Amino acid sequence: MSTTTLSPTAEPAQLALCYKHLRVSLMFMGSIALLCLALWLIGFDPSELTGRSARLARWFFPWGPYFLSVVFAGLTVYWGRALFDRRPQLIVGLEGIHDRRKTKALIPWTEIEDIRVRTVATNTIIELFLKDPERYMGQGLSAPLFALNKAFNYTQLAIVTTGLEGSTDDVLGAIEWHWHQSQ
Repeated sequence: MSTTTLSPTAEPAQLALCYKHLRVSLMFMGSIALLCLALWLIGFDPSELTGRSARLARWFFPWGPYFLSVVFAGLTVYWGRALFDRRPQLIVGLEGIHDRRKTKALIPWTEIEDIRVRTVATNTIIELFLKDPERYMGQGLSAPLFALNKAFNYTQLAIVTTGLEGSTDDVLGAIEWHWHQSQ
């Protein structure tokens, strides 16, 4: 894991990144396949299993397929909505940053205390340290993710560009320039 400090670069235009629809399509199809498997498991009779797999089946089958069905149905709905969402998901502009996947509103540059970059394996994570993070917390499933980020020693708002069109370097360049201009 490494940390990078930011420095100003040439002025970028507003940056707006949408989902990579091929990746979203694959995630949607995968969630449908897993939902079908979970629904099939509801009708599966584990009584024919023997040995160690039978003990596992007795523990798993009373509730497991139903739980998996609910989880994969939720993922299918999530990726289905994302598949047809053509709006930009991450916007970096003169006023601030808005990550639709995680926050309710635009985060003005004046609310950002610090920006750090972490690299974990091959993923680059842009961490925003905000004056009042709760003010910008998302709704639904993204709210518990803020607490999970904090539990793993990350800032509450971490931006990952995986799954979005464009590169992490483009996002970092735009963030660097706009944030340093607002200081």
